[in-house]
Amino acid sequence: MVGLNHQYLAAAGDEAAAATLAAAVEVMAHNFPDNTFAGLKPLIAQLHQTMGHDEFERNASRGRAMTSDELANFAQTALNHAISELDEG
Repeated sequence: MVGLNHQYLAAAGDEAAAATLAAAVEVMAHNFPDNTFAGLKPLIAQLHQTMGHDEFERNASRGRAMTSDELANFAQTALNHAISELDEG
């Protein structure tokens, strides 16, 4: 589930949260076959281009440092926030 959250957040316009999640998942994805997170590299490249290097790295470094529990909590909070904004929209 967490593996797809970054895509939903990017689509919802929360690029900072998407970058944080994508970087965290990228670190943890080294434990899985390459095809498990096939859409991750293009998404990271898109976020990097859209956000710019410094902003992307600021958020990505936060994600790379997360434990799996921190990642799960961050993902849940970010998704809840995005959903509430869509509901208000």
